[in-house]
Amino acid sequence: MSKPRTAWPAARSRSARALPMSPRPTRPTASQAGRRSFMTRSIAAAGGRGNVKSAGRLENPAGLFAADSPTGHPERRILIVFRPTPEAGWEQSRKAAGVASLAAAAPATGRGPPPGDRPEEAVGGFPMPTARRAAWAAPLIAAFAGAPATVRAEAPRVIDLRADQDEAAVLENPAKGLYHHYYDNGTKSYPSRSEEIEAVPGCRQLYVRLPWSEFEPKPGQLDWSRIDDLVREWVPKGYSFSFRFTCKETGYAYATPEWVRLAGAKGGFFKADPGWGENAWEPVWDDPVFLKHLEAFLKAAGRRYDGQPWLDFVDIGSIGDWGEGHTHFGSRKPVPSEVRRRHIDLYRAAFPRTPLAVIDDFCAYQTADAESRTLFDYARQHGCWLRDDSLGVEWWLNQGAAKTWSVARPAWFAATWPRAPTVIELEHYGMMKRSGVWRGADGAERGADWLRKAMDLCRPTWLGYHGGAAEWLKENPRLTRELANRTGYWLFPEEAELPHAVRPGTDLALRLRLRNRGWAPPYRPWTATLRLVSGTGAAVDLPVTGLDARACAPDASADLTGSAALPETLAAGEWSASLRFSDGGRAIRFACTPARQDRDGWLGIGRLDVK
Repeated sequence: MSKPRTAWPAARSRSARALPMSPRPTRPTASQAGRRSFMTRSIAAAGGRGNVKSAGRLENPAGLFAADSPTGHPERRILIVFRPTPEAGWEQSRKAAGVASLAAAAPATGRGPPPGDRPEEAVGGFPMPTARRAAWAAPLIAAFAGAPATVRAEAPRVIDLRADQDEAAVLENPAKGLYHHYYDNGTKSYPSRSEEIEAVPGCRQLYVRLPWSEFEPKPGQLDWSRIDDLVREWVPKGYSFSFRFTCKETGYAYATPEWVRLAGAKGGFFKADPGWGENAWEPVWDDPVFLKHLEAFLKAAGRRYDGQPWLDFVDIGSIGDWGEGHTHFGSRKPVPSEVRRRHIDLYRAAFPRTPLAVIDDFCAYQTADAESRTLFDYARQHGCWLRDDSLGVEWWLNQGAAKTWSVARPAWFAATWPRAPTVIELEHYGMMKRSGVWRGADGAERGADWLRKAMDLCRPTWLGYHGGAAEWLKENPRLTRELANRTGYWLFPEEAELPHAVRPGTDLALRLRLRNRGWAPPYRPWTATLRLVSGTGAAVDLPVTGLDARACAPDASADLTGSAALPETLAAGEWSASLRFSDGGRAIRFACTPARQDRDGWLGIGRLDVK
């Protein structure tokens, strides 16, 4: 075999040049072991400059190669490669050696791989200044020729963020939290004073549930003032909305406008329970006259509100008492699943850009299990959220679903929340107190415990306390703060990872570990931005790709990885790095102190050197 070269070609080339080497002996000699020790120290020294690219144990190292630096820097890179055995093939040999791909290099024989196979892969390397190549080459070649070698990559800089976590502050983040029933089955409940609603921490959504007749008292004469007046007042304050338009109410003789009946729609008056309000008219839910006018009304509502940035979701609520899908306080007649599906489709056509929520009873009331599951699957396949109305009703809590804390269909929630949000409405707060299912401050005697267990099953993104704002907050101050944070996502920064040094014009890889202590993951994609600030105060904002917080499952930690393209003009020096996530322009707040995340949402993740 020829001796190693001591002079390296000056010509720049992207192809690697093989350095011949002696066959590997079965056992390294003492001198070889010493040279390997020198090699290890040399690599460690080079690694201090952030240049070792990957690691792996080489069971059969085959050669050392000189190749141009991928960044075009005037240095060459030593690449350690292995020779695959003919029997195993190129890819299998690489896997057997337990090494990761770094860059393609020509094999030691100077020939490429057999047709159809991958080229030999380099698994380690570091730049070597031209003046020092000869001095470094000989001991490295000798060391690798005689013994297995482990090349260690320089570990990235890991920043522990746990010391700055803060679970006391209530985080008011987009697309999650508590909501207030502003209009609930009528205009009398619960339009609390503005200052009372604003005092509820973590409550930034107003829910409007009103009958169709409030909006269209005469054919074609639409009055949207009930919604529009609230939107004008509350959206500038940062509040969002959700709706339900109902066609049967216990407090209205005509939730469906009377003119629909006069136009020929079939239906009847029912008062199944003397304790529940008016002798109300209930339409036949698939009557063609009723459906014709309902479709026109929903299309008009969609033209006005569909896709509005302040509209979080719309309930599918055009069947049954209060729009819940059951007729328990009316005719108690079964509604076929094909009729229910028709109503779902009416909403899908009217609100194609707005999330729709379906109530569990809408799919299940007086419907066989298999049929109700088919209808639920249909709604879920078309992107519908799942909602449960009035958790904490005394009969359901003590009898109907006592083992699941009044959650009638926990399996449906388990099937929904990994992909779509769920919405929970508590029983009317006053009724819970009267029935005894809620007792004591913060529900300490009864209430808070079953509620937490029910929420563990439902994993809601939105939760309505269903009562007067001042009364609820006065009697449940600590629990309100807990529910505000745990409803939806609640993200705690644990760890960040950055390279020690980077070069302009390259991609900066980063990692952020978050723990989600909320009941649900984030469901919407966020915009991630990296801000670099120099010692002189110059700031550069860069878009980050790959960081997807939707991977943050509840009760778990997730490592989010991404990268940002550094500009060629980025000045050398030390820069501080911060991340900001936003949804529709609103910054995402993390559970950490202001020292770690500032008021504008920038989360400090460390420092790095630009070479």
